[in-house]
Amino acid sequence: MKNNKSEVIYLILSIITIALAGGIYLVFGNNSSTNQANFTSQDTKMAAEKKAEKLVSRLEDKQTQEDLEAAQKAVDKVEEEKTKASLQKRIEAVETELSAQEGAEKAVAAAEANQTLENLHAAQDAVNIVSNPERKAALQKRIEAVSAALAAIGLN
Repeated sequence: MKNNKSEVIYLILSIITIALAGGIYLVFGNNSSTNQANFTSQDTKMAAEKKAEKLVSRLEDKQTQEDLEAAQKAVDKVEEEKTKASLQKRIEAVETELSAQEGAEKAVAAAEANQTLENLHAAQDAVNIVSNPERKAALQKRIEAVSAALAAIGLN
């Protein structure tokens, strides 16, 4: 009988131990999937930041409207506010440059179409704002052609 009683006690203790281990697994075993989801979410965030950084750098190099739109879409997907603000500031600087180039292009075209000193000076002022050296040189060459035409008729 004594042997039978100790067997029952060991059986009960074994069942309690198994139940306790199962409970611990159910409570804490679910965290690994949550942690995996967090890692995946962080990977997605980092990928979005890297893509945005790459596109903003490309925008700064090429300064085209298509690159501007692509970079803006990528930056809009960035969730981390500090990074997003930094990238947005860089986009705005390029936007300012692109609008300066567009304004200078229009002013030079107006000076070419209607060759007056006022249009020439307005075009020169607009070109002086452009900071892209290649674009500025091309516009300056066109202004010099207008200036030469004005000098030829004695208006310069």
